[in-house]
This record gives sequence, structure tokens and C-alpha cells, in this order.
Amino acid sequence: MEQSPIAACNKIHPGDELKKINGVPVTGKSVDEVCDMLSRLSHDCTLTVSAFGAYPDEREAYIAPKSRYFRAFFNYDPKTDAVNPCKDASFPFELGDILEVLNTEDECWWQAKKYGNAHVA
Repeated sequence: MEQSPIAACNKIHPGDELKKINGVPVTGKSVDEVCDMLSRLSHDCTLTVSAFGAYPDEREAYIAPKSRYFRAFFNYDPKTDAVNPCKDASFPFELGDILEVLNTEDECWWQAKKYGNAHVA
């Protein structure tokens, strides 16, 4: 991602929400549908993005739930992650694993555990 055009422009940041691609709303679409829309583009595009924290209560709503479940869409090995600040406190997961997010107070590093596993990082 560091070499991508989006990273180079430094205009979109973690937590921002994609609203439109070339004026077409993406709200309610799945990640696969949005990726499909982007992959079909053969030219420059215009992205409409809502900045994270644009509204005073947005951050509170973002971190309020006590627990969330996510399915991993990729394999992750903390030992090979160059930006991981604490590899010893992290655990690997694989495509398809269910992760229970326990704490999202740090917007860059969440605390989670594999669902059905006592191992927490």
C-alpha cells in the first residue's frame, strides 16, 4: 500500500469512509462489490471520502461497541510486519479466522483474540 497512488497523495487515512466512486454511491455495497467497481476502471477516478472524525460524535460511535467479530481476509504474521511496534504481543492469523476485537482505543492497533481461543494480543 505504501507505493499506491492513494498513499502517495496522502489524502486518505485509516478510518476514512469511501462514499462514492466517480459519483456512484458505494454505501451499503460489500467490499467485493467495491473492489469489483475499482478493478473495472480503466482511467483516473474521483473518490468521495468522509474523513474519519469529521463529526464530533463519529469517533465515539466508532469505538463504543465492547466486542466485534471480524473474519480475516488475509494471512497475517506479526514477525514479518515492518510497522508492528510490538511483535511479541501480537499473534498470527489466517484467511478465514474469526477475530473478536476487544479494544479499539488505539485507532492503529486493536486488541483481539481468535474466536474460540484464549490467546489475546
